[in-house]
Order: sequence, then structure tokens, then C-alpha cells
Amino acid sequence: SRRRRLTLRVEGTVAPLPTPRMLFHRPTPWRSEVRCSTKIFAELFRDSGSAVTYLEDPLDPLNVIRSRSAVDDWRRSPARCSGVWVMKPLTPVPVRDLPGLRSRAALRARYRWCRPPITQMAERSGHGKPDVVWSARPGSAALRELFPEARFAVQVVDYYPAFRGEEIKEVERVDYAAADHVFVIGHAMTDY
Repeated sequence: SRRRRLTLRVEGTVAPLPTPRMLFHRPTPWRSEVRCSTKIFAELFRDSGSAVTYLEDPLDPLNVIRSRSAVDDWRRSPARCSGVWVMKPLTPVPVRDLPGLRSRAALRARYRWCRPPITQMAERSGHGKPDVVWSARPGSAALRELFPEARFAVQVVDYYPAFRGEEIKEVERVDYAAADHVFVIGHAMTDY
């Protein structure tokens, strides 16, 4: 594939445009074989020279009980993997869709109460604070609060009410209201 580097011409000289520091967030583990669109975007930005951080869903008490692989991912985190800084913090608030855990306060707490804090894990990357936070996880508007200087992009990858119920729409509304940009993966989602 052909890749072009963006350049800016200033008074006869050519200088590369600064590449954004990106933080991508999606539940799909970075090391999994699933090639989700968010991981593909992260790889494309990495390959174009951007500093890329990938935030997996935080490990919560239910993950510890249900998923050995999630615990293994947490133990390896944070770490550089294929040129990407991969983070999986620990949170006391379950990330599962359980009654009472879709409130705005619970959603904020999932991210704000992480240990180590997400902001500290990101700083350890050596990239500095992200310029763009790109999330494909409903309920992640709290990342906007953690990185207030960054642009916040929400990637809509599915019609969640179809399998998570109508109450997810309020969660999505909060995300969309916090977003600078909303991206959808298909034309059918633009009307939604």
C-alpha cells in the first residue's frame, strides 16, 4: 500500500506536520486475534508515525472470577506491544451491564477509580498526554474528563440497543454530547 506523509510548505521549506498522540479505547484485547476496526485504526496511526496508546477495558472484580485471559492481560499491562503502548488498569466498579451500573456516576467511577490511574499509565508511555482520545466503548465519556485537553472521538461500531436494551441509549447520549467527533462504521448507523 502507498503511504504519503503529510507536509506543510512554509516560505519555501517543507516541514512534516506534527503527528497526533492517539489513545484508542475498546474492550477487544490488543493481543487477541480479533481484527476490530479500532485496532486497525490504531495500527494505521502507529504506522504513520503517531504515538499510539491502546486502552483495553479495565479489569474488574467480575473479570477476575470469569476470565483467566483478562487477568493475564492485566498482569502484562502496561507494556509496549508491536509499537503500541497497551494499558489494562484495575477498577473496583464492574464493567458488566448490571442493574445500577449504567448510571452516569458508575460509568465515571469505572474510569476515575482505576489503579493505577489511567492518566499515570498513559504518562508512563513516554508519549505525553494524548491529543486525541478515540473510544469505541459505550459509557466512556469519563475519558474526556481524564484528558480534558484532548479531542474526544466516539466510534459507533454497533447498534447496541439490539442486544443491550433500550437503556443503553442514555449512556450513548452522554458519550455523544461529550464528543468532538462521532464516527460510524456504516451508513445504517448514521441515522441512529
